Amino acid sequence: QDTLEDMYDVYINNYDTETWAPTVELPPAPKPTLYPTRSPTEPKPTLHPTSQPTGFSGHQSFSFYVIGDIPYTEEEVDVIEHQIQNMVVDPTQYLDNQGAQFVVHVGDIMKGGNSARCYKWQYQMVEQMYTSSCPVPAFVLPGDNDWHDCPDPAEGFAHWKDSFSTMEMAWDGTQSPIPQMVRRMPARSENFAFTHGGVLFVGINLISEDPNNNKKDLNARMEHNRQWIREQVGRHSFDANPPPGDATSIRAVIFFGHHRSHTFYRNLRDELMPLNVPMVHFHGNGHRFELEKLAEDIGWDNFWVSQVDMGGIAPPIRVTIQGTTETAKMYPLEARSIHHQKLGSTIHLDRRGGTLKGP
Repeated sequence: QDTLEDMYDVYINNYDTETWAPTVELPPAPKPTLYPTRSPTEPKPTLHPTSQPTGFSGHQSFSFYVIGDIPYTEEEVDVIEHQIQNMVVDPTQYLDNQGAQFVVHVGDIMKGGNSARCYKWQYQMVEQMYTSSCPVPAFVLPGDNDWHDCPDPAEGFAHWKDSFSTMEMAWDGTQSPIPQMVRRMPARSENFAFTHGGVLFVGINLISEDPNNNKKDLNARMEHNRQWIREQVGRHSFDANPPPGDATSIRAVIFFGHHRSHTFYRNLRDELMPLNVPMVHFHGNGHRFELEKLAEDIGWDNFWVSQVDMGGIAPPIRVTIQGTTETAKMYPLEARSIHHQKLGSTIHLDRRGGTLKGP
């Protein structure tokens, strides 16, 4: 079966320099058969592991990566491939830290505007980078470049769905419990949710434009997003500092989407603010790292909004969630440099050096 390298070599040697369109039929994108870090001779488990061990004594610390707005150029294809291959899992048992558990790409896997072409191979190429090389389950959300800016938005979104709407299942049947925990919204399969380590993760199609400039369709999509969030919140109880032995309460909520939208979340304040747990919305689109609070003016001081650097100028952010076991508490998260941000006592952002040309 053709590898990602075969697929890329065929493209790079047979394309139109004006339009980036392939001039030959590309080989089909291969599908992985094994978790990248798992031995090929290891038998497939008959039961999926759960996120909570028997005799629960607290949550271990764990991490995840957030990336966005890449690849825009041929050179950035190499950059993102290197970034994916070097997403270190790095579990450290003596710290009671599970290491990295998953990665989320918050959208824009190609250049947009008049440069957007939205060829199917562009979606397939990014899909294959993750499914063939990434050591942890990966999620990709739609960006405006991948849909709104396409010459044919409907076709572009169909390509996006073909590659990414259930991509996490490429890691099903491995040591990761996450694929079996993921829920997808029936009416909008790009929206996902799952819990891990006492944290609720929710991804939504937060593009604040409609491909056809149809306000009715835009409003309907935003209402779908609100419904999805309400549904996920309604499934759980919440406690920022759960007592020992409490394995089910949610102690933080992390949202992912492509655009910043303060109005969207402020309109959910009646549902979200009373939960009184730390929350963060990670997004892309602006290409430069930013961190701010959503609504301090109304007393909502534990909701942060973070824009990630575009992948071509900085490594993916690594976010660590502080564990609650006695061992994890012995190693509290600390902001050790200007590239580290501590959000309350639970969430730690590591920009991993910041941009290649300074902060």
